[in-house]
Amino acid sequence: MLASAAFILAALAYAVAADPVPLEPSSTSVFNEGSNCTILWTPDTTGTWTTMYIELMTGDNFNQVHLKTVATVDGTDTANPRFSYPCLDVTPNSPIYFYKFTSPGSTTGPLFTTRFTIADSTGTSTPATETQNATDGTVVRWGTGALTDPTQGDAPPPTSGGTSTGNTTASGSASSGTVRPTGSSSSTLISSGTGTSTASTSSRTNGASKVAAGSIAVGAVGALAAALFL
Repeated sequence: MLASAAFILAALAYAVAADPVPLEPSSTSVFNEGSNCTILWTPDTTGTWTTMYIELMTGDNFNQVHLKTVATVDGTDTANPRFSYPCLDVTPNSPIYFYKFTSPGSTTGPLFTTRFTIADSTGTSTPATETQNATDGTVVRWGTGALTDPTQGDAPPPTSGGTSTGNTTASGSASSGTVRPTGSSSSTLISSGTGTSTASTSSRTNGASKVAAGSIAVGAVGALAAALFL
């Protein structure tokens, strides 16, 4: 009981003062090409992530491929920790894409969402074809995708630690060797690869429910609990 109470207190402290925690997309998220791709996270409360790069990635857990830096935002902005942009055309249309979060001032390493699906414009997608064992023994399904138009790709930001461009492999791996998941005026947008910050509603795209402020704090605690037991 004491151990459980200590864990809860530690988790709450983490939620109060912590790096950003990626919340969305989740493993069940499906975004159609050309529609809005939406990203949601808890804001950084350490004051470190004032410049936060968000990269669209693919590949396995240890050989990650940078496709595009979709945005550079202020990760400490508490007004609206979210970003939307027009989903890029990719191949294949499968649940093999994820986002990587980095910041020049952070010493804790990159953060990741779980893998999600980018479907074609009609909502059609195919299953991931590759498998990999995660550190907790679960089987991770993955694949390596690419931008349909390679000229839309770019080099990874300097905090990624790699020099690859477009659809080649970027260096670095997810924390603990796994890719995990990590209101409403527009997010403070510094620059964007393909889109702009979202409009002034807190509803998520693709019919998902609105996000309450309390759910963000709960998400941060849940993310910490999941990370500790992997």
